[in-house]
Amino acid sequence: MLAYLGLFGLAVTLYAIDVERKAIQGKKALCDVSGMSCSRVLVSPYAKIVGKLFGLNPDHPLNLPNTYYGALYYVAVVLYGFYPFTLIPGREVMLVTVSGLSLGACLGFAYILYFKLKDICIVCMVTYAVNACIFYYSLKECS
Repeated sequence: MLAYLGLFGLAVTLYAIDVERKAIQGKKALCDVSGMSCSRVLVSPYAKIVGKLFGLNPDHPLNLPNTYYGALYYVAVVLYGFYPFTLIPGREVMLVTVSGLSLGACLGFAYILYFKLKDICIVCMVTYAVNACIFYYSLKECS
């Protein structure tokens, strides 16, 4: 189940990357409906939270969009169940830890989305749900 969730999360994240690129070009995305704009959210100053949190220069190599970090996370979730990654000692605890951190980040992003940006992003909310499911299944994996 984790691999499927990782694949779904990766697909949604790749769509978000496409939305972000189109928004930079001034194009409207399918997820921009009825006053909700994922485009506006994905090009906001919070869309590169690592750079914002650590005060990185705009051209710093780690100042990447959140979507890129999300894609990396989902690839790791997909690979989790495959050899040779199954040989890593304590990998279950690492998965619970990382997915818990991801869920915590989702709570922070949800706060920013609703209270700071005053917007609703369907794509973002789908990734929050996927991350909650990954956390749930990582807990099951650990027990």
